[in-house]
Amino acid sequence: MKRNPRKVKWTKAYRRLHGKDMTQDSTFEFQRKRNRPERYDRNLAENTLKAIKKIDKVRSERAADHIKQRFNIHLIFTLMKQS
Repeated sequence: MKRNPRKVKWTKAYRRLHGKDMTQDSTFEFQRKRNRPERYDRNLAENTLKAIKKIDKVRSERAADHIKQRFNIHLIFTLMKQS
């Protein structure tokens, strides 16, 4: 049985459509595959590994902020319904 992925709650399409996941973030640009072969350079590899660590830290902080914002919105709506 085929289902629309935007209506099935566990799919990425549903989560992005309903604001559950971050969709627009500049750190996603670094995940793209690059199929162009490059000559090995030790300094470049070192700098790349350092950058990956920084990018992961930034992405996790932004994800935490996104979750906090969603939680705050949920709290506001529940308080409005109660009053």
